Amino acid sequence: MAKSLIIVESPAKARTLKKYLGSDFSVKASVGHVKDLPARRLGIDIDHDFAPEYVTIRGKGKVLQELRTEAKKAERIFLAPDPDREGEAIAWHIANELNQTPQDQIYRILLHEITPKGVTEALQQPGRIDEDKVSAQQARRLLDRLVGYKISPLLWKKVQRGLSAGRVQSVALRIICEREQAIADFEPVEYWTLDAEMAVDDPPSFRARLFAIDGVRGVFLGSDFISVTKGDGEWQHLKPAILGAIMEHYLSGDPVVGAEALAAEEAGAADEGERAEARALEGRLGLGRTSR
Repeated sequence: MAKSLIIVESPAKARTLKKYLGSDFSVKASVGHVKDLPARRLGIDIDHDFAPEYVTIRGKGKVLQELRTEAKKAERIFLAPDPDREGEAIAWHIANELNQTPQDQIYRILLHEITPKGVTEALQQPGRIDEDKVSAQQARRLLDRLVGYKISPLLWKKVQRGLSAGRVQSVALRIICEREQAIADFEPVEYWTLDAEMAVDDPPSFRARLFAIDGVRGVFLGSDFISVTKGDGEWQHLKPAILGAIMEHYLSGDPVVGAEALAAEEAGAADEGERAEARALEGRLGLGRTSR
């Protein structure tokens, strides 16, 4: 009687392994998955932590019964489905079905190559089922089912019957639609940049760009300077004349006074002459106009 049972996925792989192993080993195949979500209903309890309902795949009852019979004869059982998430899930389902066998007699081996050397090395390093891989496969399977069952009927109604929605394509399509909507909703706004040619005692002069006023970063929007950060809960607006006054202070070597003080000073300077002077000052300072 064989002392060890090896369970693989493929019948062809099982026949090959029998050639390498002696009479102490029995080799059987599961022929792929043995359990899955039910075919004609969701099979996921959404209200209870998305608990899955697994049922025996049609036609696999006989395979499971044969595996149980062989497992009763063996002292050790080596689960050797493919070394990936699907293989780990197959091994997990088989182990749960071998409920008459003590779990400490069930091992997981990884066959990376079906050669005498590869089989020998795998049997010398038996391990346990990787629960993380099982959870990863289960998450993928549940997502497949949820997306397929919830979105596919919409495709049948709007596009064509028989189409199925995939977990990757559906999300990718939504991202594309949202980005396209954002592009359609975008409204281009005119903004300005303020450059100044700085003259120094020792040439050459250099060009500087205004990025902030009194610690407030911002850009020109139309005729106003709009800060990109909020101050005291309100957006700060600075008229071009105020900017001109600030730059005048800066270029003359005087310390730049606060934006609030300049705003108060500007409140009474609203006639056309002062506005024209402000525009002229902007021109001297190299105010560039850009549209995006």
